[in-house]
Amino acid sequence: PKYVYAAALGAPMLHVNWLSRIEEKYEEEGEVRVFDSSLYTRHRLPTGLDLFKRSYTLQRASHARDWVRPGGTDGDIFEGMTIGLALGAEEKMWKMTLEACGATVRVLSDIRGGKGQVDVDCCLFNAASDLPPHVISLPLHVTKLVEFIDQTTTPLLDLAWAHQSIIQRKCLPLDSERFTVSLKDNMCNLCKVNSIKRKNGGRLETGDIIQFSRGKNVSYGRIVNILWERQAKGCKLEIQLLESDGGYDLIDCESCPLMTIDEASIQGQVVLLSARDFMKLGYLPKNSAQSNIFNRVSEANQSQI
Repeated sequence: PKYVYAAALGAPMLHVNWLSRIEEKYEEEGEVRVFDSSLYTRHRLPTGLDLFKRSYTLQRASHARDWVRPGGTDGDIFEGMTIGLALGAEEKMWKMTLEACGATVRVLSDIRGGKGQVDVDCCLFNAASDLPPHVISLPLHVTKLVEFIDQTTTPLLDLAWAHQSIIQRKCLPLDSERFTVSLKDNMCNLCKVNSIKRKNGGRLETGDIIQFSRGKNVSYGRIVNILWERQAKGCKLEIQLLESDGGYDLIDCESCPLMTIDEASIQGQVVLLSARDFMKLGYLPKNSAQSNIFNRVSEANQSQI
């Protein structure tokens, strides 16, 4: 949540190697600017995975220099909106994040003493940990908050809606099927979900890019579907393979084959950058086998090679 908060503030986000490079340049030249354009460009961090572009987005140097928040000069992306929030332990940080984007945020402690229903533009939940089928019964912070909103007219959304809005620097539609959640359990043994919370506390979503084991080999892929198995208390993931050239390139195209894997085979998430952003990075490991950052090669890129 703190990383997302930094992105919402428009704060400069840099790889730790930037510090040593600043020191080296000062020793060589006797002076250095904090916003040295070449150093900043090479050490920018991604704001997150853009599901529309299918790759991670790096913060623009011009945005970081002036602390430009998502929405830019047109106003904050959630300006004028009132957003209900039911998150439990993460609530404080996400409230700060949404407020940094211009929203008025209503949590249970804000409205408990009032009477009747509260008008909000939408209500956000953590579907990966607080909603069916991941839980048998809704947690108290969810059931209490929804008592104060009109569930028939208020969009109920996963946190990913807000996160993607920050990454894409615009307010995404409130009626998006991708982010809409239900508070009801359909009781099916096998169902599709858009997100899961892993045992290590991390969160996986459809669209995420992962590294996983295939016997003694390591492969890469994009999560297409997550199949939650109630009786097994786990899930299987449908993956679209990303073909590796043995180096830093991963081929990402619609014709790549699909396969299904167990959650236990996942080794971690990887960062996939556009070719334009990847070529500017200055903190890649020398050995691609040790990297979790790769260059996205699309069908269009391949046709030009």
